[in-house]
Amino acid sequence: MNRFVSNLILGFFVLALMAVYGFAKQPTVYSMLTKETQPENTEEDARRVILPNGTTITAQVAMTGEERNQGLAGVEQLASDAGMLFVFDNSSTHSMWMKGMKTSIDMVWLDEGGKVVYLATNVPVPAEGDIEFPVYQSDEPARYVLELAAGTVDAAGIAEGQEIKLS
Repeated sequence: MNRFVSNLILGFFVLALMAVYGFAKQPTVYSMLTKETQPENTEEDARRVILPNGTTITAQVAMTGEERNQGLAGVEQLASDAGMLFVFDNSSTHSMWMKGMKTSIDMVWLDEGGKVVYLATNVPVPAEGDIEFPVYQSDEPARYVLELAAGTVDAAGIAEGQEIKLS
């Protein structure tokens, strides 16, 4: 009986630690409604992206697994000149999903040189309560995925084979 009680106490302790760790690791959610509401970007966490029609986008960079997992989840609305650039360690058919998303977006897969290899436009927000999410993936290897406000791909005339400049 004594061993059972000590294991029970240890189990509750572990659960409490996991709960505290989970709450502490909750990401900061930034609204990208206007430039004034965005956090100050440094060169390490933002890149200037030039679309084929010359439009410039300021993209937050997601390089680590944790940053890529968080992505734009929780962002209420994405400004037309803002986005997120997912940078992967290697070129592959990287998958994206909309878990935690609150606004529709366009996704652009880019190869090593910035050439558009796949597009997913006006990707819808998951329905409330969804526990399974569609996966969006390029058939061609990509090194980057650029997420933009929904409608940007059409407005900028972005098409597969075009080049997007990352600086």
